[in-house]
Amino acid sequence: ARVEQFAAALRECLPQSIPKALDIVLQSLPEPMKDCDAVAEGWLQWPLGYFVGAYGLDYYEESIHAMTELTQRFSAEFAIRPFAKRYTNRVYDYLLRLAQSHSSPHVRRWTCEGLRTRLPWGKRLKDLIRDPSPLWPILETLKDDPELYVRRSVANSLNDISKDHPNLVIARCN
Repeated sequence: ARVEQFAAALRECLPQSIPKALDIVLQSLPEPMKDCDAVAEGWLQWPLGYFVGAYGLDYYEESIHAMTELTQRFSAEFAIRPFAKRYTNRVYDYLLRLAQSHSSPHVRRWTCEGLRTRLPWGKRLKDLIRDPSPLWPILETLKDDPELYVRRSVANSLNDISKDHPNLVIARCN
């Protein structure tokens, strides 16, 4: 509720133009996290992600860019979920490209974590619960990532999928 209230206050204070507001949000961001050990230090950015997810849905390009930048400071895993619902194929394609090529482990992790079917505190992605097949290319890409932080996200995603499709996960792991 605090995150939501903070984001609503940002909406009142920032320019009414969402692209301009997102520009200001991006300018306010601290430097990207240097490693994967201090990820909890970015909690102050959580309302910014909520702002993007709640108010940026009609501005795909600006919002997806903002989330990619934000997730290098604190995960935008909650913010991406409404975009995945509205812009399904576009988001999956974009996240797969990032999983394959982005230098930041935080961005690579986000590509997986943001699409977890049963992300704690996140809205369920019911389409992916019914059919997790769009996740396989991302999970396959990240399963051998050099960063344990990313591989743990893959494991968490597989665990989520196993609750609805245990045989698919067993087959995939075999």
